[in-house]
Amino acid sequence: MPDLFRSLAAIFHTRRTLIVGGLALLVAFMIGLIGWLHGVYVEREHRHRHQAERELQSINQLQLRAVLSWRERSLRDARMLTEDELLAGAVGRWLSRGDVAAREQVRDRLRALKELGRYSEVLLLGPEGETLLMPQEGPGAYGSQTLPPREQGAMARALASADAVMGEPALTAGFAFPVAGVFAP
Repeated sequence: MPDLFRSLAAIFHTRRTLIVGGLALLVAFMIGLIGWLHGVYVEREHRHRHQAERELQSINQLQLRAVLSWRERSLRDARMLTEDELLAGAVGRWLSRGDVAAREQVRDRLRALKELGRYSEVLLLGPEGETLLMPQEGPGAYGSQTLPPREQGAMARALASADAVMGEPALTAGFAFPVAGVFAP
C-alpha cells in the first residue's frame, strides 16, 4: 500500500506540476497578448493623432490664406478710396460749401463700399478721429461718434504715410469677433 500511495503521490505531483506549468504558460501568453494589444492600440492612437494634427494644420493654412486675402482686399479697397477723385471732390464740396447733394453722394459711396465689401462699418472720419459721416443715420457699430483710442495710432500712421494702414485686430463690445480698422487717408 505504501507503494501505491507513493505512485499516486508521484502522479498527482506530476499532474500538479503540469497544471501549474500550463497555468504559468497561459498567464505568460495572456500577458504577451495584452502587451501586443496595448502596442497595437498605442500605434493606432499615435497614427490617428498625427492624422488629426495634419488636418488641423491644413485647416490652419486655409484660414491663414483667407485672412491674408481679406487683408489684401481690405487694403486695396482703402487705397482705391484714397485715389477716388470723384469721392474726394464730393467730400471737398460738402465740407467747404455744405453741399447736401455732395454729402449724399459720399454717403452713397460709403454705403456701396460697406455692402459690396461686406464690411461691418464704413465711416468718414475727421483728422481727430471724429465721425463726420456714416452710410446710415444714427449711431455706428462702435456705438460712439469718435474713433476708439486703440485705432487712433493706425489713423495717425495712415495720415502721416499717405497710404492705407490696417489697425491691430481687437475684441470690442459691439462684435462677437475681432475687428480691425482699415484707414485710407
